[in-house]
Amino acid sequence: GVAVNALQNSASYTANQVTPGGIVTLYGTGMGPAELATFQLDANNRMPFALAGTKVLMNGYEAPLLYVSANQLSVVA
Repeated sequence: GVAVNALQNSASYTANQVTPGGIVTLYGTGMGPAELATFQLDANNRMPFALAGTKVLMNGYEAPLLYVSANQLSVVA
């Protein structure tokens, strides 16, 4: 299963701080693929909401993904 052990603001490194439009990093287990997968812009130059079979919901909305792996991922809040 998926376990999220920590959330960190990627700019300030503050734990459990989410700023709308900011980047946050989640740490845990089973969150994505074993190998790191990074985003590529789509045909409309937008970031993906799903990457390597992984999605993150924030307040019920899909968050754009920067990268995902089994133990760490980053999203735009």
